[in-house]
Amino acid sequence: MLFNTILSKSGIKKALRSDKDLSELFWGSATSLIIKISSIGISYLFTLLVLYLYNPSEWGIFSLSLASMMIFAIPGRLGLDTAIVRFTSEYLTESNVNKLQDYYQKSFILVLLSSIACTILMYFFCGFLAESLFKKPVVTQSLKIMSLGIIPMNILFLNAESLRGHKEIKLYSFYKTVASYAFCIPLLYVITKAADIKFNPEISYVIGLWISMVLSIISWNKKLKLNYTLKNQEHSFSEIIKVAFPMLLTTSLIFLLGWTGSFAIGIFRQDPSEVGIYQVALRLSALTSLPVLAINSIAAPKFASLNSLKDTEGLEKVIRQSTKMTFWVSLPILSIFIAFPEFILSLFGKEFKSAALALIFISIGQFISSICGSVGNLLQMTGHQNKMQTIILIGTAVNIYLNYLLIPKYGIAGAGFASMIGVAVWNLSAVYVIWKEMNITTIYIPNIKKIGKRIKNFI
Repeated sequence: MLFNTILSKSGIKKALRSDKDLSELFWGSATSLIIKISSIGISYLFTLLVLYLYNPSEWGIFSLSLASMMIFAIPGRLGLDTAIVRFTSEYLTESNVNKLQDYYQKSFILVLLSSIACTILMYFFCGFLAESLFKKPVVTQSLKIMSLGIIPMNILFLNAESLRGHKEIKLYSFYKTVASYAFCIPLLYVITKAADIKFNPEISYVIGLWISMVLSIISWNKKLKLNYTLKNQEHSFSEIIKVAFPMLLTTSLIFLLGWTGSFAIGIFRQDPSEVGIYQVALRLSALTSLPVLAINSIAAPKFASLNSLKDTEGLEKVIRQSTKMTFWVSLPILSIFIAFPEFILSLFGKEFKSAALALIFISIGQFISSICGSVGNLLQMTGHQNKMQTIILIGTAVNIYLNYLLIPKYGIAGAGFASMIGVAVWNLSAVYVIWKEMNITTIYIPNIKKIGKRIKNFI
């Protein structure tokens, strides 16, 4: 009731009624934002539960193993989790369900087979990772358990992104961000109380992934009414991989960009608890990028749909609307993190205060991403995935180099600074490429045109 009153008095409600694209973007993003806030709350609850039942060192081991699992899982998805958003949206726009059925079924087979291979690879490389790379033999068993989560995670992501392309934002957001933690939290508590065994966080997380995967298959089957036969020959396996492969490289590099700090801390620093402390700062900073992620959930399929209709004007309008929304929602979150970093981190324990500077740096990087807009999705959904791949490669290289230089001396703060610069480099580069290739300005700063005119007059 209060929300409707605010919308009416501010004039937003009238604008939403008169603009279909804005309405879809606003309500889809609002739904996704609410679910993503819930997911972050649940992930923090899982963090606090692990810290309550164990200690920061155990949390660091889990974080390192989770990051390792996610790295091995990415090649198993072959970029198809990103590509399927584009093709689901395009085929539904064309009302071509047969093509969509064929594309999904072949994608499912490819992801399943490659995920099995990645699981076997990670399982047998666990000893090398723990002893030679991380120099922490205690991580070996944790890595072996987490390797069993690769198959369910990849199938879960494929189904979630398929639902996203279908504009089923509630289901997409639930399966992508909420489901695994929602199931593993009660499992962790029950397993810990019922049995005296090690690595309970890892066991509960993997079981949560398998449960979530099964439910996601049921949800997608209901939407598409799949029969899992290969009668249709709309796509060849080679054609599917050819389009998805640049997206795989981009996804891999984006993930590496986000997790390089954790890996570098694990390699260059002796105390595993530092990985856990940095991970808490990383998760908190995600609140700054939350509006971008929420808006991306609905913006990506809209970009693909508008591009298939060759509606350039509509495409530019949606990107500008989405960037303006992310700016104003992200700004207050950034302000709070800059003003009270130590207080916020102290909620997890006094030892977490050491990540205050890292939290500020990472949050500034996420805010830069917010004002640049959904640049990654726009490039990938409009056929510019190769350019996006190059941009991310540059940003990742900068990030890795800075981590190598700064972490041995500055620790967690160095990792945070490297993350900020890496994110800024790739986002601003993408803004430039979109302006040059598509003549669309995505970046939003209030009164930027007036500021530009004043600078021009001054010069």
